[in-house]
Amino acid sequence: MSKPTTARALSTQADDVIARICSEVTTITGVQLGEKQSHMVESRLQKRMHELGLREWDEYFDYFEAHAKDEIEKLISILTTHHTFFFREFSHFEYLEKTFLPGILPEIQVEIEKKGAGSLKGSDQIRIKVVDNGPGIEAEDVTKVYGEYLASSKFGRGKCSRGQQGIGISAATTWAQLTNAAGARVITKTKGMRKALSCIVEVDIKSNKGMLKSKEMIEWDRPHGTSVEFFFDGRLQMNGEAGLYSYLTGTTLVNPHLTLHYTVPDSEKVSVERVSTVIPEIPEAVEPHPHTMKLGEFIAHSHLFGRVKVNAWLKKSFSRVNEGTLKD
Repeated sequence: MSKPTTARALSTQADDVIARICSEVTTITGVQLGEKQSHMVESRLQKRMHELGLREWDEYFDYFEAHAKDEIEKLISILTTHHTFFFREFSHFEYLEKTFLPGILPEIQVEIEKKGAGSLKGSDQIRIKVVDNGPGIEAEDVTKVYGEYLASSKFGRGKCSRGQQGIGISAATTWAQLTNAAGARVITKTKGMRKALSCIVEVDIKSNKGMLKSKEMIEWDRPHGTSVEFFFDGRLQMNGEAGLYSYLTGTTLVNPHLTLHYTVPDSEKVSVERVSTVIPEIPEAVEPHPHTMKLGEFIAHSHLFGRVKVNAWLKKSFSRVNEGTLKD
């Protein structure tokens, strides 16, 4: 069986197909496939065409249109799970969402206590520990999660999500490191691990890299999950809209399938049992609206679609843009 005609031989046709595929993968996973990855994308798509017995790029495009749902899952695997030079954390999250999270009813334990006076004037030393029953974190990803800023950015995913920038947890590690001379103490275990990984994660701020210290494998009584503990200086705000009680209460309200146990200073342990055993479906990604994009984002978005007519591009790549909107 002969291999498909190369993209360079059919530049316009191939580039249009590749741009469309890249756009679909980016929209669903958040993985940014730009010009630097074009040769990698081209090569892997050619292999896929060869598997299907297709020689021409327009043949593959027709096949993709006819089998979009199944084929896009195949392409996400092909284009995002091999060794590459772009962020692939989005695809990791998607994999966890589809494979593990639908079968896990979340149960989270939160412990917050004052340990004494902090090193900063007027502050307390605060201990925060959070334990979940999630799928756990692979050992090679622990430093990215807790010690690397923006490593888990969800920009461009087109889904509602409480966490977006990958700043919060890494900032907590940094603040613990600055005020208590130690980062985050992490214990994590995935379903396939016999023992749990225990370590301390610190942040190399200059290089934006996480550093692993005191690493060891330990026995843990959980089949899977993660525990993270911080000591840092600060002041606790318990009441008010931005207070701790408001956040914890809001978390249980928007997650009725969650069981939450928490202990805070000057209070008994509180357990909020789940009121539903139905795990919410993961929302579908939506296209952005033009009014939500800055000029640079708008231009970068246009580069994902190759050579297409402006009207077709606006209708295809944005939400709530129709013929009437275009005429206006």
